[in-house]
Amino acid sequence: MARIDELEYLAILTAACVHDFKHPGVNNTFLVKTHNPIAIRFNDLSVLENYHVSEAFKVLLEDE
Repeated sequence: MARIDELEYLAILTAACVHDFKHPGVNNTFLVKTHNPIAIRFNDLSVLENYHVSEAFKVLLEDE
């Protein structure tokens, strides 16, 4: 059985934390059809996927 190294473990942990971060409770299609600001911001392309990553980066880059 193959073992995962530290970098792979970090990638898995990061992906798990970012997945659905700040999810608004509706899907991409709904956001696009209702002209939601989130959909407009991401040009109707992979709206929630881009939103989750964008919001996670904001948290990581915060200056405390």
